[in-house]
Amino acid sequence: MLFKSTPHSGPVSSLFLKMSAFMLIFLLSLAPVLTVLAEELPQESETSISENHSESETLTPQEEIPVVEESEQEDVSQEENNEIEEDNIADGAKLLNPGIQNVDSAINSHIIPRHTDSGIMRYSERSKFDSGVDVKSLINQSTQMPMTRSGSNFLRTFDTGKDIGVVGKGLENAGSRTSIMTVVTDKINNLITAYPGGPGKIK
Repeated sequence: MLFKSTPHSGPVSSLFLKMSAFMLIFLLSLAPVLTVLAEELPQESETSISENHSESETLTPQEEIPVVEESEQEDVSQEENNEIEEDNIADGAKLLNPGIQNVDSAINSHIIPRHTDSGIMRYSERSKFDSGVDVKSLINQSTQMPMTRSGSNFLRTFDTGKDIGVVGKGLENAGSRTSIMTVVTDKINNLITAYPGGPGKIK
């Protein structure tokens, strides 16, 4: 025997043994509970990871939707507007008639002798502009009027909005006053003549 029993060692040893036995039983009773807890903790972690992964998969399609910034929309809109404006300009250019050339020369050499009260007898039956009518201004006004072809020449016939003279012999409504004017140019837009009345044989 390493230790000798003393008069008081018996009750102490008995108490120690009882306490040891109690602790052992208590620890053994906790073992199943600790085992269950150890098994459940990893499952909860895996479940949480799986749920997070599924949420991220749900959000992926939304993240892939392309978003156009406002500045990009404005750029696209501006580019479209520029293209439309260019088309309109091009179309407008096609509709514009070229300017009438040699106006002063034709007025002096042809229109005044024939289509004003010049006193020249051989032109007395031609269409005549009233005195004071601004023939040059009316010719310039006619520039963008629709043109029709007559042989190798082009005619612009339009209503001036006021009486400008008398229709000459050989034309429709000859001898009557009119607000209609006809301007004749050649194929390169040189002025040939201009007179009160509608289209007819050039005189």
